[in-house]
Amino acid sequence: MKKYLLFYFLLFFIQNYFSQEARYIDTELLNVRSGPGKNYEVLDTAPKGEKVIFISTKGNWTQIQMDSGIKGFVSSKFVINTPPTSQKINNDPGKWWKVPLGIVGFLLIVKFFGSKKCSSTSSRDYSKTFKTQQNMGSNAVVETVNISSKEKPSIAPKPIQKKEKLYCKFCGREETNLFFLTSGKCQKSSSGYHMPFEGDVEKKYLCKFCGREESNLFFLTSGKCSKSSNNYHQPFDGGFKDRYACKFCGTTDRSLFFLTSRKCNKSTSKYHQPLI
Repeated sequence: MKKYLLFYFLLFFIQNYFSQEARYIDTELLNVRSGPGKNYEVLDTAPKGEKVIFISTKGNWTQIQMDSGIKGFVSSKFVINTPPTSQKINNDPGKWWKVPLGIVGFLLIVKFFGSKKCSSTSSRDYSKTFKTQQNMGSNAVVETVNISSKEKPSIAPKPIQKKEKLYCKFCGREETNLFFLTSGKCQKSSSGYHMPFEGDVEKKYLCKFCGREESNLFFLTSGKCSKSSNNYHQPFDGGFKDRYACKFCGTTDRSLFFLTSRKCNKSTSKYHQPLI
């Protein structure tokens, strides 16, 4: 019971302390009077920069409460909402006792609500088995604790399989299914249907007849080639290599373009053709 009374007292004190509206004195030694006028008795004087608590306003006078507990009226034109810049706020040592008390109260509130939450929202089911053994003439105790928890094992998500892309080696048509690719008609193919490109998918593609280079297979096969049998570029299936060799005469070159640009007496097209 005492714990609850202390808790509600600290909660009321903290709420009341932080909800008070602060004002600051903006003149030297402002008189604090017992009423809203110059004819009333002077109760005390407030130095410049002192923090006071705002209570109410009556005409040109503001009712305040000083840190010492004295309540009175001061002229509203010498009361401001923010601390004056020309002088630091008067740090009265007597008011600092509220700070540690407020901190202690806040920690007690956190502890109080935290303990209730832990006791009321626990969802685990624990079972304990204790076994005690005592030897003659000895006070030793052996304790065995078995803790079981009703927790479902986490299931790892299935990896998403990336769809494979297939390209026609004559026109560059793209499909994700081989059946759909080969079922479609192709004007550039000798068989009249799309035929899959058997090489690896690269960032760049080379024509196997003239060495023309493109970053897209569709753009490569759309361009015309004077050395190709179907008058269009056809991709080289062998990928990128350090050296390329002619499949008719064995001549090598570091560039596929330079290799296919040179004539070959043994080739049917009269130009070197790369060996895959």
